[in-house]
Amino acid sequence: MARAPRSAAAARFAENIGADKPARGAGCSRFTLYRGFRATYGFAPSDYQRDLRLRRARALPAEGTAPSTAAAAVGFADRAHLTD
Repeated sequence: MARAPRSAAAARFAENIGADKPARGAGCSRFTLYRGFRATYGFAPSDYQRDLRLRRARALPAEGTAPSTAAAAVGFADRAHLTD
């Protein structure tokens, strides 16, 4: 059950994806999806999406992208998420 929402989050990590649409796609409630995702992967779907965003945002400056542009490209409002 949690595999399809994880794939969707990975494919669309820069978008704000609510819990209702992936839950409908998995044929369950958003609460069931959350519990299943957390039991399978160890963290919430939103935490997984945030981790994907951070990984990509941190990789972009290494490729020559300005931090502010990298932050915007992955869905962050500013570059504060890119500091350690």
